[in-house]
Amino acid sequence: MVQRRDVLKGVGAAGLMAALPHLAPGARAQDAPASAFAPHDLEKRAAALAASAYHEPSTTLPAPFATLNPPQYQAIHARQEAWIWQGGTRGFMIEPLHRGPIFATPVALNTVTNGSVAHIGYTPSQFDFGDLKVPDGLSDLGFSGFAIHYVDAAGVRHKLAIFQGASFFRAVAPGQHFGITARALSIRTADVRGEEFPQFREFWIETPQAAATSLRFHALIDSPSATAAVHFTLHTGDATIIDMESFICARQTLDHFGMGGMAAAYFYGPINAHATDQLRPQVHQVDGLSLNTGAGEWIWRPVANRAALQVSVFADKSPRGFGLLQRDRHFEDYEDETHHDEASPSLWIEPQGDWGDGGVELVEIPSSAEDNANIVASFRPAATLSAGGTQRYACRQFWCWQPPDEAPLARIVATLGGLGLRPTWRAFIVEFQSEDFGLADAANGLTAKISLGSGSLEGQTLTVRRKAKRVRVKFNFNPDSATMSELRMVLMRGGHNVSETWLYRWTA
Repeated sequence: MVQRRDVLKGVGAAGLMAALPHLAPGARAQDAPASAFAPHDLEKRAAALAASAYHEPSTTLPAPFATLNPPQYQAIHARQEAWIWQGGTRGFMIEPLHRGPIFATPVALNTVTNGSVAHIGYTPSQFDFGDLKVPDGLSDLGFSGFAIHYVDAAGVRHKLAIFQGASFFRAVAPGQHFGITARALSIRTADVRGEEFPQFREFWIETPQAAATSLRFHALIDSPSATAAVHFTLHTGDATIIDMESFICARQTLDHFGMGGMAAAYFYGPINAHATDQLRPQVHQVDGLSLNTGAGEWIWRPVANRAALQVSVFADKSPRGFGLLQRDRHFEDYEDETHHDEASPSLWIEPQGDWGDGGVELVEIPSSAEDNANIVASFRPAATLSAGGTQRYACRQFWCWQPPDEAPLARIVATLGGLGLRPTWRAFIVEFQSEDFGLADAANGLTAKISLGSGSLEGQTLTVRRKAKRVRVKFNFNPDSATMSELRMVLMRGGHNVSETWLYRWTA
């Protein structure tokens, strides 16, 4: 079982990069000597860093920060007067985040104004430590990351994104709660050789114009196998859009890495059996993987909390889009006024340019806790990146209520699984929704085409629910002697697909 906190604890902390401009301990931004910054220079630094030996960073923290418990750490916050561009006149404000036992890696923060860099130095006076007693004379500890706040035209402040821990970051659309996490670079996820977690080392945040609606910033990433220079542009709106341009430099041969990576929690829901003594009917941040393949096929793959690790690869060439989505948006289906899973963001990735051959890799990790990010997805290139090689890729991320690009077909809105007609059988219900299903002739010529990798189909029915504009397909799956089977379904009329393709892997 992999837990999110265990992952972060396993990530080492790095000192500030000697090759990059930084200050002596305790120095403040106004004391920083100006230095020039250009995005292409950061890429040169990433390449130079990859050509040198990797140095394992230290996670040493002075007392009392090394032994904080979660409530103590959560009580630490930057005073608003210490935020970058505090007051909100520039549209954005940056909240520095303190280091602690989980987020021990020091991350350097800089602002860039008209090409000139100013380092943001750490002092204890920037933070409210709650009841925690801290010693005098602390050196520059650096930060663990930062949060991005946005002040809209009405003067309302929104916390839109958090960049903290390894190369992880999260964002939300207005009105949402933080949930799914993106990864700037994934290496060997669910690989028997062990996963590697690249780390943010330093950020350069460009000073926005007054009342700006977009924010540009840059990051340097380092790990034993690779480095990367990543350029981000965050756009505000009904969805929070993040454009990401990555320049990856292989320090060692990369034969298993992911682009557009993301992870979220799925504890239980209607697709998989769970303990009956549960207060809430569902607990999950996402309920499925959506794919728009290079061939234009729309696929919906419900995710599940598996009994054993499952890795699925959906082979593709030049994918048009993919993402982990939260389609169930009804509070009554979660009954959780604390976490509000119905308001968790969906994350849709729109590749920019041709990503070539490869496949979207979905990893489902068994989990015994609701906050474990046990569902992981990314595009895995087919080609190996040799040591010393480089690769560029770009994508647009939509942190949203629903993706901007959806199938012009009936959409899968529910998948239920449970005991079948016999003890060894499994019963499934899949529901499709479309405006066309509310018409009087909705059932005419409509069929469900179901195929099985192994086993047999029993008792298939198709029901049109015109008032709900839904079609419900129910069937029993008899595995016979199989221990795994790939199930596939699509609605058809007149020889043509009229729905997304439903895919699911059944395991004994």
